[in-house]
Amino acid sequence: MHPVSYADWEAAGSFDKAAKPGDEVEERIVDEFLNCLPPVSQSMGFVQCGEPFSHEYDPETGRWRATFATFQKQGGVWHYCGNCFAGKVTEPMKIRAKGVL
Repeated sequence: MHPVSYADWEAAGSFDKAAKPGDEVEERIVDEFLNCLPPVSQSMGFVQCGEPFSHEYDPETGRWRATFATFQKQGGVWHYCGNCFAGKVTEPMKIRAKGVL
């Protein structure tokens, strides 16, 4: 399968419709996310975008926390990790709040 391209993103109308966690993505996509807002986290081969995507329950802290679009470079190739807590590379499990349908 080819990497998710910027053109794929444009055609889908939404990045979350174009890419799923684990997908390889073009570096242009990572650059676009990085240049939109200052990143929440950035290090060699790791980028988390600066605006929260959602808030999910974190069983490690017992609190609701923001998630961010996350990208990690592995073997010279960028991969989309999903919407993860700051500093993490795996998406949290979705937990519904009690009383919320």
